[in-house]
Amino acid sequence: MVMANEQTGARARPADAPQSDGAPRRRPLHQRLGVRGGLAVLVVAGLWLWQLGLILRLRADVAQADAHAVQLERSLEVLQLESRLAAAYLEANVGNPESARLLASDFFTRLQEHVEGLAPEEAEPFRAVLRHRDDVITFLSRREPFAGQVLGELLFRFQAARSGRPVPPWTFSPDSSRTPTGGG
Repeated sequence: MVMANEQTGARARPADAPQSDGAPRRRPLHQRLGVRGGLAVLVVAGLWLWQLGLILRLRADVAQADAHAVQLERSLEVLQLESRLAAAYLEANVGNPESARLLASDFFTRLQEHVEGLAPEEAEPFRAVLRHRDDVITFLSRREPFAGQVLGELLFRFQAARSGRPVPPWTFSPDSSRTPTGGG
């Protein structure tokens, strides 16, 4: 399939004829692939980009779900703390000061751990509750009759701190010489 050049009379080589160095001459990609090949490449590239978009969207959703899970875990932890303090309050009021002391001690230990993971502005209301740790444990270990009332006041203050309300000043005072100090 040799064609003659009309002006020079030279023969032209077909597109796939060997070059002067003996290697066959390659046609451009668009000629080799044709329209169908080009469409196939576009479809594969489109599917790959679509899948990449799905993966990126999925990563964002997973990150959001992880953040939500952390928030739920913190909320659950705070509710468990409140339950421990409420249990200590109930135990003190039914005449079990030793059980109340153990529950209160556990409450304060776990509250301290919780506060360490918070930002300073979030932790301050809980630190106001922690300031009364020694007094509350002392009242319970001495079996003071007003220890249940002190735990009730502390529970009220903890609930205020948990809900984001300002922590009110300490109002309990059966005997001013033995009440917890530090209105914050």
